[in-house]
Amino acid sequence: MTFQIAKREAVPLMVALAGTSGSGKTYSALLMAAGIAGSEGKVGFIDTEAGRGSMYADDPDIIQAMPGGQYY
Repeated sequence: MTFQIAKREAVPLMVALAGTSGSGKTYSALLMAAGIAGSEGKVGFIDTEAGRGSMYADDPDIIQAMPGGQYY
């Protein structure tokens, strides 16, 4: 067995959000996505909850956080 010096490498981001209904998972996910995308990025939202993803499209905090003020 050999030992190697630890070094930081690029690894994919893995995030899980869990909570009860109404606890803010969608809202938090949108804010996290905006932060990860940065000011020049884009945020895409895959809606699996019958339109819940669009309920924050006019939320002032979400608009302010999103690159370009919107998500797709």
